[in-house]
Amino acid sequence: MNHDEQLKRRWRLILGGDHDDIDDHDDIDDIDDGNLSASDLAIDRALDAIYAPDRRGSMLSSAPRLATWLGEIRRQFPPEVVTILQRDAIDRLGLRRLLLEPEILARVVPDLSLVSTILMLRDQIPPESLDTARQIVGELVARLSAQLKPGLSRSVNQALDRVPLPPPRSSADIDWHRTIRANLRHYQPEFQTIIPARLIARPRHHSKSQTIILCLDQSGSMATSTIGGGIIGSALASIPTLDVRVVAFDTAVVDLTRHLVDPVALLFGLNLGGGTDLDRALRYCRQLVEHPSETSLILVSDLHDGGDPDRTLRTVASLTSTGLRMITLLAVDDHGNPGGDPQMAESFASLGVTTVTTDIDRFPDIFAELLQPR
Repeated sequence: MNHDEQLKRRWRLILGGDHDDIDDHDDIDDIDDGNLSASDLAIDRALDAIYAPDRRGSMLSSAPRLATWLGEIRRQFPPEVVTILQRDAIDRLGLRRLLLEPEILARVVPDLSLVSTILMLRDQIPPESLDTARQIVGELVARLSAQLKPGLSRSVNQALDRVPLPPPRSSADIDWHRTIRANLRHYQPEFQTIIPARLIARPRHHSKSQTIILCLDQSGSMATSTIGGGIIGSALASIPTLDVRVVAFDTAVVDLTRHLVDPVALLFGLNLGGGTDLDRALRYCRQLVEHPSETSLILVSDLHDGGDPDRTLRTVASLTSTGLRMITLLAVDDHGNPGGDPQMAESFASLGVTTVTTDIDRFPDIFAELLQPR
C-alpha cells in the first residue's frame, strides 16, 4: 500500500463512512470502503458502534450485541485502547445496566473506570453476576498491586535504611564483620588484636516501624481516585514493616482496615457517592495516631469540603503540629486530568501539608518522597 492509500485509509477510519466533512484535497479524495481490508472494516464497525450509532442503528443495544462487540475490540485493538473504547461506550450510550449481565462482564478488560462503575452499581448486580463482578475487581487489584509492590517496598526499605542506627547497647547488637573491617587500621600487633574505635550495629530487622493512615474521600466526584487509593492501601499492607489503616468517608466515616486482607472486600466496602465532611474524617484519623513522628497520613480527596472548612483547617493544624507527616493526593479523573479545590489546597500547604496530583502509577515515587528522613 503506497503513501496515498495509507493516508486515505487512516482518514477513512478516523472520519467513518460519512466523509462529507473532508475537504477537497488531492491526498484524501475518493475515499471509499474499497481501500479497507476485512480487518479495517471490522475496526470501522466497532468504532461506528460508539461514535456514529445513528448511522447503522444501535449496535450495542442488547447484551448479545454488546458481548460480540467487546470480543471484537479485544481482537482489533491493544489493551490501552480497549479500556478507552469501553469507557466511551458506557458514557456515550448508557450501557451501565448491560454491564451487569454475566456474559458481558466475562468479556470486559478491567480498568479503574469500569471497576468504579461496577462498585457504584453493586447493589443492582444480580446474584448470577456477582461472582463475575468480584472476579473483574480482583483482576484489576492483582494487576495494579503487582505493579505497585516492588516500588513501594523499595521506597520503604530505602527510607528505613536511611534512619541512623542507634549505637549498639550490648555485644549482641554489634555487627562484628563490619566492625572488624572498619577498624583494621587499629590492629595492635603486640596484642594481636583489633581495638575498635567505632562499633557498628547490626542491620535492623525491620519490625513495623511506620504507620500509614490512608483516608479515602468516597464522595461522588472521587470514584476512580478512591478505588485507586484502596488498591494502594492493599499494596502497602503487604509490606511487613508498615502498619496500615484505611478509612473511607463522605459525610460519615467507616474504618475498612479489617478488609485489608481481602482487597476485593475492601473495594466492595466503599460506598461511592454522597457528600464530603473532611473535618469528621480527619478527627477520626487523629484518634488512630499513637506515635506522630512515625506516622504518615495520606488523604485522597479533591478537598471540596461540604462541612466547615475553617474547622477542617484547625484540625489539620492540630495534626501537623504533632510532627505527623501529611500528604494530600488530589483527585485524578478517568483521563488523568487533575481536580480539586485550589484554595483549600493552598490553605493545606500553608499548614505544612504536601499536596500533589498524581495517578496510581506514580504513587511509589510520591511515597518515597513522603518517607524521606526529616
